[in-house]
Amino acid sequence: MVINFTNLILLILITSLCSSVFTLLLGFVTYRFFLKKSLDETIDEVGDLVKERMQSGVMESATALLPEFRREVSEGFKEALAESLSGDVVQRTANLMAKNSTDLVEQGLNLLLGRKP
Repeated sequence: MVINFTNLILLILITSLCSSVFTLLLGFVTYRFFLKKSLDETIDEVGDLVKERMQSGVMESATALLPEFRREVSEGFKEALAESLSGDVVQRTANLMAKNSTDLVEQGLNLLLGRKP
């Protein structure tokens, strides 16, 4: 039997293709029936562990930062109250009310007297 060069190349290509398909099929069957369940269980365990560690870390950080946060909020609230009760805010509000009142009276008189605003 004489095999020419073209037939030899074709035989090599078909053999390599069959080998690749068989290897992929064997890998898929191995994963599907032997590895998938154990890998899923491992992933679930690791996920639960990460969740627990993250939750405990967040709670520890929150517990450590809560007193300082409360102090800052309390100081900010006291500062805002002190600023709002200062004479400056009251004075500005009174001036604004007086200006709006005089503008309103002026517009009313202009309408009564027939003047253009």
